[in-house]
Amino acid sequence: MNKFQVFIDENKDILNDFAKKYIEKTDMPELLKKSISYSLVNDGKKIRPLSFLYLLKYYGEDFAEYFDVALAIELVHTYSLVHDDLPEMDNDDYRWGKLTNHKVFGQDVAVLTGDAMLTLAFEVLSNSNIKPDLKVKLISQFANYSGAMGMIAGQIYDIKQKEYEVNADYLRRMHSLKTGKLIELPLDFACQIAGKVEELSDINSFGKELGIAYQIKDDILDYYGDFENIGKLPSDEDMITYLEKINVPLDYKTFENKARKLKLSKLKDQYLANKLINNYGDIQIVNPDLLPDFDLFTYSFPCQDISVAGYQQGLNLDSGTRSSLLWECCKIIETKKPKYLMMENVKNLVGRNHKANFMKFLDYLESLGYKNSWKVLNARDYGIPQNRERVFCISELHGKDKFEFPEPINLRYKLYDILEKEVDNRYYLKNGQLMDVPIEQEYSYCLDSNYWKGVTLNSFLEKHRRQLVTDKTDENGKYIPRRLTPKETWRLMGVNDEDIEKASQLISQTSLYKQSGNSIVVSVLEAIFSEWFVDNN
Repeated sequence: MNKFQVFIDENKDILNDFAKKYIEKTDMPELLKKSISYSLVNDGKKIRPLSFLYLLKYYGEDFAEYFDVALAIELVHTYSLVHDDLPEMDNDDYRWGKLTNHKVFGQDVAVLTGDAMLTLAFEVLSNSNIKPDLKVKLISQFANYSGAMGMIAGQIYDIKQKEYEVNADYLRRMHSLKTGKLIELPLDFACQIAGKVEELSDINSFGKELGIAYQIKDDILDYYGDFENIGKLPSDEDMITYLEKINVPLDYKTFENKARKLKLSKLKDQYLANKLINNYGDIQIVNPDLLPDFDLFTYSFPCQDISVAGYQQGLNLDSGTRSSLLWECCKIIETKKPKYLMMENVKNLVGRNHKANFMKFLDYLESLGYKNSWKVLNARDYGIPQNRERVFCISELHGKDKFEFPEPINLRYKLYDILEKEVDNRYYLKNGQLMDVPIEQEYSYCLDSNYWKGVTLNSFLEKHRRQLVTDKTDENGKYIPRRLTPKETWRLMGVNDEDIEKASQLISQTSLYKQSGNSIVVSVLEAIFSEWFVDNN
């Protein structure tokens, strides 16, 4: 690893932390703080500000004194990206592996965010501890490099390419202005602050050529890079091809792959949902020999054919039901022979109609050398206010003892402790669905993947399935029931707010509901794994 890369690794987080704290202590509106920090504090390489600090270090300067100047440089660069991502420019939805600013905060806020970062950059630079006469010179250069004769000029050449004869000279000029100027600038600044003006000409030439090379590489990656490497999405056709290759059903009524019929937003969501977890695709076509070796295999299968709320078509081998996909796990287990297995599914798996098939599967695992232990666990016994009973089966290759499932713990908090303080009116029931008394449950009914639809007062009172809560009244003192928000359903699965926020940036509200209902409660998993791998080792 080269010295500059080591320097980046050592200082990138420090710079991010410095930027976050600087923005937080300002008096700007909270929304603007949040928007600026969202784009400014990121996983980008921070090449421009860190090259400035690195060159200062090379010249023997105390680079730690100039983090404010580095911040000013990064503010200008980030503002340009926020504006560049707008629909009127490049119309990008993702950067650094997350949604672009305008996708999260709206185009109006994104424009103002970029404006705020540009003006703030000059304020930060003006307040730095650079000598006054040099500071004035650098501020002038700052405006020149980033403005109408620098980066912005390059952007004009970029967006108006169709109106010009584009050749090598045109591209070189465009890249030297659009990208080169903001790579040349930090090197120029470091050279002047360190008093190495005799090297300025060479430094500027190097910065210009580096900027051109950087942009050429970036353009190539736009065509050939993938989301994992550059944080940008491939072409629509490439996303469709990928989804068709892994053959994941995208129509949950017919269970067909209909990638070519997906609208653009849905196409992006489906691509990311599968790509980011390295989905190997339909288990029916997965070749176990191509899978990497692993020690732990966690598995489940669609519950619709065994759930009390489902189709009750069973999971018999070769039945063709969705729940019979359990048996598709056999080829993976037989081939890879992982040391540990963990299965989770609905309580009805061990009910009278399906228990025989479950026992048959356990017999099969025993024939391979696995020691099996199973038990029905309830999420409310592990600190979560949700009555969610699930079968867990723990299997260990050549195991000697039965697995001792974790003991229940006291409920950490009640249902109303996880509710959001301010909730949009769309979550409240309409059509006069009111209650004379509030709902005062300590824990919710079990969440399902269809929670988001079909929630009525009658379904709540009669079927005891889809949870409602009451946190406000109408003008007559009647309680207005509402359904849980996506964030609340994820809290009921034991997910922390930070991770909920990350998920909310990538998938729709409906998908958030579905994923919460299909998930395993985090605290239950923590208790199992602690008992299994931590406390006993």
